[in-house]
Amino acid sequence: MRRFVLCAVLSGCAGAWAAAPVPRPGATLTGDPEALALVAKVVKAMGGEEGLAKRRQLYMEQQVQIAGLTVETCMWVKGEKQRIEQRMGSLPGAPLTVIFDGKELFLLVNGEKRDPGETLTKAFHAERKRYDIWWDCREKPFKVKSLGTQKIAPSEGAEERELALLEFTHPDKDTTTVGIDPASSQPVYAAYRGPHPQTGKVIPWAQWLGDFAPFENAGGLVFPRTMEICQEGRRLSTAKLKTVKTSADIPDSLFAAEAARPID
Repeated sequence: MRRFVLCAVLSGCAGAWAAAPVPRPGATLTGDPEALALVAKVVKAMGGEEGLAKRRQLYMEQQVQIAGLTVETCMWVKGEKQRIEQRMGSLPGAPLTVIFDGKELFLLVNGEKRDPGETLTKAFHAERKRYDIWWDCREKPFKVKSLGTQKIAPSEGAEERELALLEFTHPDKDTTTVGIDPASSQPVYAAYRGPHPQTGKVIPWAQWLGDFAPFENAGGLVFPRTMEICQEGRRLSTAKLKTVKTSADIPDSLFAAEAARPID
């Protein structure tokens, strides 16, 4: 059960709080004028280039509800590096820690380094690619096109929402669809096809974000306080963002195999 929760929580844990793409001189993002204009609106709504840079170095806490369980999650982000600590309810013992040091993904279980396995690793990187889309489109040959305005339901039986859709094409020809709320210019929806973290089967994934608000410890940047992950059109998990702090002082030692839990 614990491994199932790990797999499910990792699927979409990071990507939901990511920043928007920022075109700049020499950027490789190309697309139709309508799509690029919408990207510019999203950039402005999320704090511009300064806001994007701050979102690359942050600490956050969220509470995830999945399979009838409550999972408390802490996460540190520094560029491509990520550290995620998960604790189920009030269970004793050290939290399960997932670390990506920029090259390698590994687990810390009771302080011991363990291989997460090929299937979970592929699922993690498929999600990380969506998280990094907002930065990578500045550095790599991405394409974006407008899909117009469409009505989409978050999950089976849910009320449809009208969103302006963008389709990003990655350098490897994979695609990610992003839905923008026309009123706020905030990205509230993302959809892609990626591997199941347990079986490896490629399936549809979707993320829905809501309740956007500024966080004082993040310099007033706006983040979504709620997230819903859907797997093959069915709700898999929900999450509430409790804390966000931007920091330029996140040490690289947090992402090492011997890293102890940092002091709050």
